[in-house]
Amino acid sequence: MNKYFFFRKSLCLIVICSLLGVNVFAQQDLTGKPTGNFIKPTTVKSIGRLEGIDGIFVSYNDSLLRGGEIENNLAINKLKERGVSVIISNSENAEAKGSAKKQGIKYYYIPFDKTVGLNAKAYKSFLKATVKQDGMYFFTSKDEGKHEAGIFCAIYRMVYEKWTYEEAMREYIKLGGAPLDDKICMESVRDIVK
Repeated sequence: MNKYFFFRKSLCLIVICSLLGVNVFAQQDLTGKPTGNFIKPTTVKSIGRLEGIDGIFVSYNDSLLRGGEIENNLAINKLKERGVSVIISNSENAEAKGSAKKQGIKYYYIPFDKTVGLNAKAYKSFLKATVKQDGMYFFTSKDEGKHEAGIFCAIYRMVYEKWTYEEAMREYIKLGGAPLDDKICMESVRDIVK
């Protein structure tokens, strides 16, 4: 009987802390060891589908969006309406690049395949494309479900929002990244982004 009382009391404490916005769960690194820090709350919201963009459209915060490949010019118009000023893609898409240029949106192609990991050249290109911190960014990847755009977002969080590697990768995994399948890529991010 006493153990149930303790369980209910603990559960009530967790619920109350949650309602007050207090995070009672200590953060763990990716190996499961406690770090002593608290988990950073994520601001990610799924917007759903956006016409002309393959896959799910996701908002990380007021300056960071992610989605699948841009399929037509209508998507560029929709991104412009949302305030996007920079598109970064791992897919070379001449039509999207031309349409973005006409709309005054910068378009950067950064070749990157997560099965081999991030290389220094791709990382330098990423920094060059994002260094001015002007406006809203949209990260896109060519294959739905491969989450290269999610890796770009994790890097953005680490570089400009000062997230730790563990925080960024935890969010990446929460949003669909696969720790075992993406291990090479995740380790390359850890090794390159300092």
